[in-house]
Amino acid sequence: MKITGEMNMEIIELFGLPGSGKTKNTVNLYNDLTKRGYKCVLIRPNEYENLPYLRHTRYIFGLLNPKYVLNVCFFLGSNICLKNKYFYSGNGIERIKILLRQIMYLEIYLDKTLDDEVDVLISDQGLVQELTGIFLEKKTYLNWIIYFTKKLNKSRNDIKFRMIDSKITSALANIKLRDRNSSPMDAYDPYKLERYLYAYSDAFETILKYYKNDSRFGRL
Repeated sequence: MKITGEMNMEIIELFGLPGSGKTKNTVNLYNDLTKRGYKCVLIRPNEYENLPYLRHTRYIFGLLNPKYVLNVCFFLGSNICLKNKYFYSGNGIERIKILLRQIMYLEIYLDKTLDDEVDVLISDQGLVQELTGIFLEKKTYLNWIIYFTKKLNKSRNDIKFRMIDSKITSALANIKLRDRNSSPMDAYDPYKLERYLYAYSDAFETILKYYKNDSRFGRL
């Protein structure tokens, strides 16, 4: 991964299929960049290694900012009217939590005070990953990703969104190996899980096609 070495913090956000190795790749990126002399931090704890991660406490109160009320209302409307009927779990509370987490990630990405503390922020579960997974409806996830990236455009252009390529068969095998019960996907039967991964893969290809002329988006 090429880093410019400028004064501003750079952000690397990984996205890809569940089971594609995003979390493990954050470890590889961290180790590679720190060996090259960069001060790195993860956006959340890593389940494989005890690496430095960003404490979110200072961003919690930012979620109460009135400017986000309209976002929450519009998100809920999208969630009700444009949800993916086949994969939708019906858990509205969980989706509100996901939205608030995206808003917090946006606040973190836009926090210029981090430029003095960190060279590279590494994220393995950021805006693209979760906003896509909520809906899997092209009109909805693409509109939300466009909205958030436009917000980033105003004050930060040193961010890289990188997709980790993975075959459906490899992702299925990796999912079967891990013991989790943290998302609706974990309760899918094998046939539904395979359809889910194909829908997810198509969504990511749509995003990359839309942003094909945008250097921020690409493959790892």
